[in-house]
Amino acid sequence: MINSKAYVGIGIDSSDFRLNDFYEFEPDTATGLNDVISMNTSIISYPNPFYEKTELHFSNEINEGDLALYDANGSKVLGLNIQKKSQVAIYGDELTPGIYFLCITSNNKIIATSKLIRLEKP
Repeated sequence: MINSKAYVGIGIDSSDFRLNDFYEFEPDTATGLNDVISMNTSIISYPNPFYEKTELHFSNEINEGDLALYDANGSKVLGLNIQKKSQVAIYGDELTPGIYFLCITSNNKIIATSKLIRLEKP
């Protein structure tokens, strides 16, 4: 990336014919998030995998943010607003067994990501 723009070129085709296709684009226009910066918050989840409850512990207190949990199909299954917290509980009775992707944003920027696995009850 150069000055928030990305570039891609096609190169040479199979007959060594030089192609002049060169494209400029702005990344992240599909996500609505400007940059993935401030990834300075880490998440420890315990237990993980879980079935009843997992505790998410953040390395830094989150003053104002949003937690989103997505299933393996990319559908948002849980959303929480986080205000001045360093830990949050996720309860398994709200989720079906499977793999989930966690994303925490603040000021429209991703500050932390993680994966969770919800097990079936034994």
